[in-house]
Amino acid sequence: MSASAPSWRCGACEDTGWYVLRVPVGDPRFGQLQRCDCGQADAGVRAARHARAKRQLGDELAEKADCTFATFDLERPLAPVTWRGETVDVAAQRHLLRQAHAVCAAYAADWRGWVYLHGTCGAGKSHLAAALAHVALEAGRTVLYRSVPGLMDAVRAASGEDLLRTVLATEVLVVDDLGAAQLSGWMEEKIFRLFNERLGRPLIITANLAPEDLPARLRSRLARAKTRVVWMPLADYTTLEGGGW
Repeated sequence: MSASAPSWRCGACEDTGWYVLRVPVGDPRFGQLQRCDCGQADAGVRAARHARAKRQLGDELAEKADCTFATFDLERPLAPVTWRGETVDVAAQRHLLRQAHAVCAAYAADWRGWVYLHGTCGAGKSHLAAALAHVALEAGRTVLYRSVPGLMDAVRAASGEDLLRTVLATEVLVVDDLGAAQLSGWMEEKIFRLFNERLGRPLIITANLAPEDLPARLRSRLARAKTRVVWMPLADYTTLEGGGW
């Protein structure tokens, strides 16, 4: 029985991206690797770079590494919740849950403006933010995912300015868990700088604060960026089913 034929796309380099010229011993090119015109070497570099970026994003997401649009449960358990003195019933929450998913999925198709996800703890804000990070990565964009408290702690350190420049320069930035504790003194200044310098580039924010609770200059940046505001006053998934959002 004859062996099956190789399935290489390029017979010259056998899909390695490199080959050795068949020249006589003594030729100055003898034994030297040549880059193949097929582009497999460049493809290998891109694949390695993507693998590194995927590992890095997984490390940044930690327990949210498996949070994608596919794993976002639109039929998750719900129960009535109170938001600012008003009861939000299960039917209203179900509608808002599906709306949040739809808005984020639409954003992943065009990356225009920003997304601001706000609401109760355990609503799924961070899950959707992580899902957007995954989509951006698979589309070949550079992505960074940072918690606001962790980012502020790092910026406070000696190397914080270098980190902040990296964060500001990335193609798609996700900042998770913006709260009142970060909106005073020097931290507010840093967040304003972040908002201001991210204008014109994708930014996803999760927060337990409604936009109207933000300082005026931060609100102005949300408006200028044409932000898609997503309200998620939903029952805490972790208490209803022991999940992790």
